[in-house]
Amino acid sequence: MKERLGQTVIVENKPGAIASIAAAYVARSAADGYTMLNTPNSTHAANIHLYRNVGFDPLKEFSPVTTVVQHLFFLAVGE
Repeated sequence: MKERLGQTVIVENKPGAIASIAAAYVARSAADGYTMLNTPNSTHAANIHLYRNVGFDPLKEFSPVTTVVQHLFFLAVGE
């Protein structure tokens, strides 16, 4: 990415709480266009129902940029 963007890219992993820790960190960061969150949709869709306080408002504090990958999920049950 450095060659393509022409600047240094730093990846800082912040695991835990189904990415809520990372999302809260990004939500508190300056809106300067340099801090991005790469996360599955569960961080914004499910966590607000799983935790009392996720530390961010997924609708007000984030703007989607692009889809990185799509894959199907399915449930198979055997008898």
